[in-house]
Parts: sequence; structure tokens; C-alpha cells
Amino acid sequence: MEKSGGTDEKVVRDIIKRYGDVINLKENPALIIEIIRNFRRILEDVPDGGLKPGGVGPVGPTSHVETVTNTEIMKQMLKMTKEIAALRAKLG
Repeated sequence: MEKSGGTDEKVVRDIIKRYGDVINLKENPALIIEIIRNFRRILEDVPDGGLKPGGVGPVGPTSHVETVTNTEIMKQMLKMTKEIAALRAKLG
């Protein structure tokens, strides 16, 4: 099971640590979907740096998308709230 310098073995250890030694899919079948979603990117055998055969990588502005945190959104909302309050005070 040695693959990519022990990647598979590390994933197995992580799954056992997170879900236990025995996974009963009859009791909780959604676990298999959760495990696949959580570990599929680690296990994908993609030698070309992320592009799958026949696939197209991100192109244009979407390839450099930055995420915005809730904290940043709240700061901007607070700033806008203060600006609106100042405008209301000027208008009377």
C-alpha cells in the first residue's frame, strides 16, 4: 500500500484516528461519502500537477480567486453602517 511516499498509509491512519478501527456502514452509511469527500484529493493519482487526463484546469480570473472571511465582511458592514449614519446625520 506504499504510494507517493506513504500517502496511502497516512490517509488510513488519519481515517482510523477520526472514525475508529471499525466503520459500520449499515449503521451510518453516510460515513463512506464523508470519508471520500475528505480524502479524495489526497489520494488522487495526478502526476501532472493537478490536471486530469482530458480535463481543463482553471483559466482566467477564477484561477486566482481569494476567499473572503466573515470577519472581513463584518468589518465592511460596520464601515458602511457608520457611513450611512453619517449621511443620515447630514441630511437631518
